Amino acid sequence: MLGVGGTLTLTIRRASGTPDIAKVTLLSASYSAQPGPAGGTPPNEGGYLILSVRVACVAGLCSPDAGRWAFHTPDGRDYFSIGPGATGYEPALGYDAPFGTGNVPLNPGQQTMGLVGIDSPHVAGIVYLVGADADTVASGTAPDLDLNPVVGGWSLAG
Repeated sequence: MLGVGGTLTLTIRRASGTPDIAKVTLLSASYSAQPGPAGGTPPNEGGYLILSVRVACVAGLCSPDAGRWAFHTPDGRDYFSIGPGATGYEPALGYDAPFGTGNVPLNPGQQTMGLVGIDSPHVAGIVYLVGADADTVASGTAPDLDLNPVVGGWSLAG
């Protein structure tokens, strides 16, 4: 399991045979009881877990969207990332200002950053990057089959 600052290599296998390879780094994790700068509503679960994430394209064409994120708490519950209309935090990564790539695919050597907002209680747990499809693989795996297809995770303190 990775910690904050850890990087996961994410590979999307395409039918063309050329994979898209991105490195996803969890830069920081914080907690706020307020919605983000892009509007949103107050959280239902006590606050927003806010993840600052960087996606760097290594090969192929990489989506600036790093996929869905889930927060798994010690009581076994899962909380999932939701978009800016609900949280006010721009989803990973780079859809709109201030993180702006407009969801244009990244070429090798390009990178972008963004924020992920997860409405959750303020507790310790594991944040997982959840793959977009069954062809997503990564250098890390997670033990929780309920979050399949999970491709990696980071441990967070409460």
